[in-house]
Amino acid sequence: MTQTMEKVKTDPYLEKFGHFEAQTQQPSWLFPLRKAGIASFAEQGYPTLQDEDWRFTNVAPIANRPFQPVFEATGQKISVEALEQFPFSKLPGSKLVFVNGHYAPDLSKLRGLPAGVKAGNLAAMLPPNAAFLEKHFARYAQTNGNAFTALNQAFFQDGGFVHVPNGVTVEEPIQFVFVSTTKQTGATISPRNLVIAEANSKVTV
Repeated sequence: MTQTMEKVKTDPYLEKFGHFEAQTQQPSWLFPLRKAGIASFAEQGYPTLQDEDWRFTNVAPIANRPFQPVFEATGQKISVEALEQFPFSKLPGSKLVFVNGHYAPDLSKLRGLPAGVKAGNLAAMLPPNAAFLEKHFARYAQTNGNAFTALNQAFFQDGGFVHVPNGVTVEEPIQFVFVSTTKQTGATISPRNLVIAEANSKVTV
């Protein structure tokens, strides 16, 4: 009976996942990783107080809300002036801003990056860097035993990407800023960040 109840709870997630089957812009290797993520989540379900790592954290309020992934860049606009109210806003360096999970180029800035360093939003970096990213993506954040990581792997839309080659130092920090303005009940935003700092390199994110 318990297994049946858990399966019913994951059905809305499986239905929403159909959105990605129609996508043609994602690299061919990415969809199997998404499928592995949703399959892992469907098998695990949300953690409960019976799970050792979660025995002090009740996630039932999350599990009981409707699941509404934010697929499109929607919601209230945010101004540059509003961003200046955030902590670290006065720091020098580069800033990648995401509003409701989607990259906001008009609010972002890239400056002072040494030659060879790549920084930007993951969605834009995927097509031109597919061969390189395939070697790294979903290799470090493990889905086994972590339902939230599995759900993120299935539904991520965008996020920060930084690659610093061997021996290169990035003097100024690179900020990832995530802002949520959506008021939809159950709206779910799944940013996915990938930072690759090769041997003997230095970077602050």
